[in-house]
Amino acid sequence: MSGETDRRIEQLLAALRDENEALRDHAVASLGQLGAAAIERLINLFADEDRVIREAARQAVVQVGTDAVPALLEALRDDDWAVREQAAVALGSLKDERAIEPLIAALKDRDGAVRQAAVLALEKLRDPRAVDGLIEALLDQTVREEAARVLKKSGRWTA
Repeated sequence: MSGETDRRIEQLLAALRDENEALRDHAVASLGQLGAAAIERLINLFADEDRVIREAARQAVVQVGTDAVPALLEALRDDDWAVREQAAVALGSLKDERAIEPLIAALKDRDGAVRQAAVLALEKLRDPRAVDGLIEALLDQTVREEAARVLKKSGRWTA
């Protein structure tokens, strides 16, 4: 990555912490336009203690598009629950079929927020392969209501 690109990324990452919402929105859009150069740095922000920063980073990664899928799949196996949660949400937004099996596996994650994010991501993907995992999720007190709601819709999913 060039020094100029690296400096620009640093400036935009700093802008994500600004109080001005319009500036933060601009930073998200600009980071998303940087593409692959910014993906790793953005995914690192998924672990930030500030939820606004985590969500802004996720939005920027989604703007990068499907080039971000391999890094997001790796993030889905991160030790930090917040990283896994944001990765699952981003994968749902991207609707890339490479995410289906890893998201099904995430239905059994040790953290409830990650399991919830996986259910919602699978809903967006609308793939019949997710049905069995969602049925199993009905036994999980944390996600059972969402899983049931998604399963009601699944009859309209086609392969």
